[in-house]
Amino acid sequence: LARAAAVVVALAIAVATLWPTPDAPQPNEGLCIICGSLGGIDFLSNIGLFVPLGVALHVLGMPTRWVIAAGGLFSLTIEALQWQLIAGRDASLGDLLANTLGTAVGALAAAARASAGRPTPRIALRLALAWTVGLVVAGMIAGWALRPAPVDLRYWSQWVPTRYGYTPFTGTLLQLSLFGRPVPNGKMIDPTFEDQRYAAGLVEVQALVVPGVPGPGTMLIARAGNPLGEQFELAQRGSALLFRTRRNASRLALRSPVLYLPNALKPLGPASALDINARAAVSGAAFTLRDATGRESPSTVAFTLGAAWQTISPVEARVPALQGPVAALLLLAAALVLGWWALVALGWLGSTVWVATAGLLLLVAIPVAAGIAPGGAWETSGFAAGGALGLLFGRLSAARTSASGARQARSVPPRR
Repeated sequence: LARAAAVVVALAIAVATLWPTPDAPQPNEGLCIICGSLGGIDFLSNIGLFVPLGVALHVLGMPTRWVIAAGGLFSLTIEALQWQLIAGRDASLGDLLANTLGTAVGALAAAARASAGRPTPRIALRLALAWTVGLVVAGMIAGWALRPAPVDLRYWSQWVPTRYGYTPFTGTLLQLSLFGRPVPNGKMIDPTFEDQRYAAGLVEVQALVVPGVPGPGTMLIARAGNPLGEQFELAQRGSALLFRTRRNASRLALRSPVLYLPNALKPLGPASALDINARAAVSGAAFTLRDATGRESPSTVAFTLGAAWQTISPVEARVPALQGPVAALLLLAAALVLGWWALVALGWLGSTVWVATAGLLLLVAIPVAAGIAPGGAWETSGFAAGGALGLLFGRLSAARTSASGARQARSVPPRR
C-alpha cells in the first residue's frame, strides 16, 4: 500500500507540473524565490504538493534525510524538464526550495504520526497549546491580510479588458469614475493626485453598466492595474457583482479576496443600464445600485476571517456559493484537531472551555481588533462542529490509550 501510494503521488505531481499550458503567461524569473504578483501562493502550493510524497516515502521505510533528498532530486528533474521541454511552464529556484521543503514537512509529519494520533496527556497538552498558538497567530496574520493596502504605485484604468482566465464581457460599460471623477480607458491613476482615502487603500468606484447575459464564466467589467498587480476590479459572474480592491495580502504576493453581491446584475430589459457605486472600507464594501427607474438598492458586504482562505487559494475563488462552505470546512478541521488533543489532556470540562475560548479569540476578538466583521454563520457553525467532533474523537482516543496501557500493565509479571 505504501509503494502504491508513493507511485500514485509521484504520478499526480508529474501530471500537475509537467502538463503543457501554452496559453499561460510565463514570468521567466528562474532565479527568484517568490516570483510574480502571486508568487507567495505558488510557493505555498508547491509545499503542499510535495507533502504527500514525503509522507508516502517515510511510511515506505525510508529515513527522513533520504526522503528529503529524494524529494529534492525529483523536484530538480521536474524543474529541468520545465526549463527546457515543457511548453507554458517556467522553472524557478523558488519551486525547487518549496518542493524540497514540502517533502521535509511530509516526512516529519509521518514520523510524528504515532505520538500525535495517540498522545499521552502530557504530549496532548503540548500539542493543544502549540496548535492554539498557531491558530491565533494565523488569525492575526489573516486579519492583517484582509485590511486595505496603502497605495504608492501608479495604476492604469482598463475598460472591459481581455485577460487570461476571464470570459469576455457581453454587456457594455458606459461610464467609469473614481471618487466621482471620470476615469477614461487607459488613464493613469497617480495616488499623489487622488483623494487621500485612495492612498490609504480605500476605493470608491462608480460605473454605469449594461449587464451582460449571465453565463458560467467571470466577465471583467473594469479594473485598475499595472504589471505588478491591480488596485480594484469590477466583474460579473452569473447575476452576481464581484468587487475586489487591493488588500495587505497582495504585499505578501498573495491574492486580494473578492467580495460579491448576489443577484445584483439581473438583466432589467434590453440595453437597460445600472448605475453601480462600490465603496471599499476596512471591514468590507458598501454598494448602492440605481436602476433605470431611479430606484436605489443599498447593500453592505462584510469581510470575516473566513474570507482569508481566498488569499492562499491556488485557484481564483470566483464562485460566490463556495466562499462560506470552504471557510466552514477549514475551521472545522482546525477545531477538530484542537478538540481532540485538548480532551486527551484536560478531560471534558477543561477541553470544552479551551475550545470555546479559542473560538472566541479566533472568531470575535481577533476580527474586532483587525477592524473586520466577527465570524458569521458559516465560520461559527464550522468551528463548533469541528470542536464537538474533536472532543468525541479525543474521548475515543483516550479510551483506547487507557485500554492499551492496562493491557501492557497486566502483561508485565509482578516482581518478587
